[in-house]
Amino acid sequence: MPHNNSRLPSAYYEQVLRILISCNSDALTYPAMAAVLNAQNITTPTGLQWTGEIIKQLMKKLRNHQLYPSYIHQSLLSLIFEGKLTMKETLPLYKSRRHGVH
Repeated sequence: MPHNNSRLPSAYYEQVLRILISCNSDALTYPAMAAVLNAQNITTPTGLQWTGEIIKQLMKKLRNHQLYPSYIHQSLLSLIFEGKLTMKETLPLYKSRRHGVH
């Protein structure tokens, strides 16, 4: 079921971010990350199934947040501020990807 364009609850973003952190720690490809989210019946903020390309764009927004402001980055900062995530826990999100790992 598609979501409306209003911001989703912070619990949604926390769940997505925790999965992405785990997937990045395991060095999964973007399509594999999408498969993990889809297997857990978590849709994108717009209600779509995740794809490798959607994950790639989301990671681009996180890693280049100065150029691409997004709810996902705002949520990440909020979770850190609230003490639900630590900076150390989020480091896997910012590791650069080697060519061919996408």
